Amino acid sequence: MNKKLIHPVDEKYISFLSDESKQEGFADTISFPSSPEELLQIIASPLPAPITFQGANTGVEGGSVPQGGSIINFSRMNHIREIQKLSDTEGYAIVEAGVTLDQLAQEIRRSLKTDDYIWPPSPTESSATVGGVIATGAYGMTSCYYGTKNLYLRELTLLHSNGHTEVLSDIPEPFQLPAGTCIVKATLKLLKRPANICGAAFFFDTESNALACADKLQNYVPDNKDVLIISMEYIGNTAIKMINTSRELISVLKDVPALPSDAKAVIYVEIAGNEESQDEALMELIDITSEYGSDPDVAWALTGYTEIRKMHSLRHAATESVIQFIERKHHEDNRIIRLGVKPLSRGRSFQETILSIIQALEDANLCASIYAHIKNSDIQVNFLPENFEDYQKSKNIANTWI
Repeated sequence: MNKKLIHPVDEKYISFLSDESKQEGFADTISFPSSPEELLQIIASPLPAPITFQGANTGVEGGSVPQGGSIINFSRMNHIREIQKLSDTEGYAIVEAGVTLDQLAQEIRRSLKTDDYIWPPSPTESSATVGGVIATGAYGMTSCYYGTKNLYLRELTLLHSNGHTEVLSDIPEPFQLPAGTCIVKATLKLLKRPANICGAAFFFDTESNALACADKLQNYVPDNKDVLIISMEYIGNTAIKMINTSRELISVLKDVPALPSDAKAVIYVEIAGNEESQDEALMELIDITSEYGSDPDVAWALTGYTEIRKMHSLRHAATESVIQFIERKHHEDNRIIRLGVKPLSRGRSFQETILSIIQALEDANLCASIYAHIKNSDIQVNFLPENFEDYQKSKNIANTWI
């Protein structure tokens, strides 16, 4: 065993035995390769099985939590090899798996002397790694525009557990990382983001009205064909309560205004287009949301990427507040870990699906934070158990929804 690269797991590596799910694992060894060559040396060593590959450990599903064997952590394989512009609308970046989204965005800005180019996948956790995003298919808020299948990859270099390296240039969609395989390097497709963007957050005093409005908006197509719908998000009542309760503890909210005091749900729509077409689409959205009780006088209008980031921060806070809640409950009872589920709609509308979830939670005297990508009915339910009995009941209900 290569003692310079492979270390026994002791107290100083405890933080690598869990992720944001608060699941706790165990392992015999841990390695931090800083290059593909070191990674090959580690894989060629007689490692205890199984091998768990880790990125930034920002996941909330426990995918990077080891269950014995060996950890290979990619945090030091974070080199950006090349960034180039191919045209006025496209470019590429060659990066190692451990590069974070923040690091990538900063280097694109530095290399191209502009922040107009992006890698489209946009999970709200910007400290996530490129390798982690690809491996988990974390598309983010803008998936209704950029899609949920295409990870915008030109090429992938994979390493199999037997030491075989494979380069993929014809990448299937959706991409699924083969078992026992890790991402070494990726060539990412960069796109020029829309020049003019704005967003509107509509607040509702009842969740049922917001859900009915979401159903209507699922089929909304702007009259002006120059308008692009970039994002359409739903944040439910309990999620809002969690954000408000945790506000002082969530740093990304420091520049985000307080939500209206009577808000029971939020629908956020992000659009791109020229100023005239944006104005037309916003008026259409105001007309639609007003039909369902949203007051246009208290809606938020956000113009430009600096303002838009505030709403992205609010959406991230919906997840962060759950993480903080589970962390507290896990401290009280370490059997409680994060429990989230994406319920199947089974032919029901967006509204019917969420109302059935809310009713099931009320019947079981349970609580959960709900938020969603409206356009593709991608609903996330995060249970908020007060004790282990609630946690067990939550698991039983979650199993009926998938």
